[in-house]
Formats: sequence, structure tokens, C-alpha cells
Amino acid sequence: MKYQVMPDMAQDEYDALKEDIAERGVMVPIEFDENGNVLDGHHRLKICAELGIEDYPKIIRAGMSEAEKWTHARKLNMARRHLTREQRREMIRSQIKDTPELSDRQIAKILGVSNSTVGIIRRDLIEDGQVCESHTSMGADGKAYKRHHETETANKFVLFTVDDYYAIRERIASANDEDELREIIRILKEAQYDQAEVLLEVERKIRELTKNNKN
Repeated sequence: MKYQVMPDMAQDEYDALKEDIAERGVMVPIEFDENGNVLDGHHRLKICAELGIEDYPKIIRAGMSEAEKWTHARKLNMARRHLTREQRREMIRSQIKDTPELSDRQIAKILGVSNSTVGIIRRDLIEDGQVCESHTSMGADGKAYKRHHETETANKFVLFTVDDYYAIRERIASANDEDELREIIRILKEAQYDQAEVLLEVERKIRELTKNNKN
């Protein structure tokens, strides 16, 4: 299917979704473009057909360019689905290759990742010859700006690789006590990483643990 940016669900995931839809209906609207192409909800639509459900919530997204449709599909999947490290990296690679003119900051905001992560992956794509190096990028205002500061950012944080980044995210998710989370903070600071995004996640987890301990 045209805008299906992720591979098909595993059979057990698909069966669980089908069971939920059979019981509660479609909870998240299926999104289409003005030509009837599915932008989001391929599995939900397939399940509706299998169950004979014709009345389901839907949204029509009209007026988007091809690049905007692909970007929208990636954004929704990055926000909702539990992706592996490599799947997230592939999403970022695809976005950079589709919209190389966008700044790292814009792509990071679209996909909900850090600027430095986008910068590192962009640099790898440039070195592999998959995208051309450019000294300018298009800002949110449509104006062209020098890109040199983004290259410098990627180089500055080269000690903290994309694999390291997602390993830290997984470690945060599995942490069960505040001491382990404090240790993650120490590692981040020693790595000289652009810490804002992951530190916020650590702080949220600490608050959750504190709340649970009080209960």
C-alpha cells in the first residue's frame, strides 16, 4: 500500500488489534487523502473489511503534497507504534532522503527525536552518497539558512552514537529504581550529549516511580 511506512504487524499483534476492534470498534480514525489513498490505518481498514464493518471513524486530509503525505504517515507511526531502534533509524533516514532541504531541527520536531540524532544520520547518508551535502537548509519560514552549525552539532556529539541514544532510551524504559535513573543522568553528562530530550524522559520516570512508591 502506497503510504504504509512500516512493515505488516506480527500475526499476534494483528490478532490482538482485530479482537479489540471487534469488541470496541475503531477507536483511532483511519486517515485518507482526497483520492481515497490510506495515509494511516492500513491494518485497521483491512480488519474492518474482514469483520464487515463499514461505519468507522475517518479523516480526509486534502491538499497535501506527496512529500507531506509521507511525512504525515511517518510522524503518526513514530508517535504511536512501538518501534525497534533500527525501525526508528530507517524512518529518520527516509525522512531525510525525502526532504533533504529541511533543517535537522525541523525533521527532529516532525519525528519527535533529537536534533543531534538527525544530524548523525544525515552525516552517515552524506558519507554513503545517499544524499548530497548542502550548505543551506530551509527553515520553517521557507527561507534558506546556513547549515554549518548543524554539521558542527553532529561532530560535537559523535561520541554519543544513534545506537547509544536508543540503548539509553531502552534502559530508561526498563529502569525500576531512582538510583539507576540517576546513573543514566551521570552517563549522559559524561558523554557531553545534547541531553534535553532524554533528561526530560528520565525526570518523568523518576516522578512516576516516586508517585508509585507513595501509593
